[in-house]
Amino acid sequence: MRDTTQPLSGGRDSRPPRHRGTVQKIKDFCQAFSEFLGRPKTVFDLKDRGLFLLALLVLFLAIEGLLWWATR
Repeated sequence: MRDTTQPLSGGRDSRPPRHRGTVQKIKDFCQAFSEFLGRPKTVFDLKDRGLFLLALLVLFLAIEGLLWWATR
């Protein structure tokens, strides 16, 4: 009989999926980003937030302008 308490060594089934690291990176980024938006600690955080919101507004207006121009 084979001992089932030990993981199989080698082989295709014993490796973790490739995307696991990418998913973890995305989760870490989302957590850090939510903490960044959650509570500013310094004046520089406020400046970064202001620039982020300004860039988001410009992007939104650019998309709206392109949609308006395309439907004219």
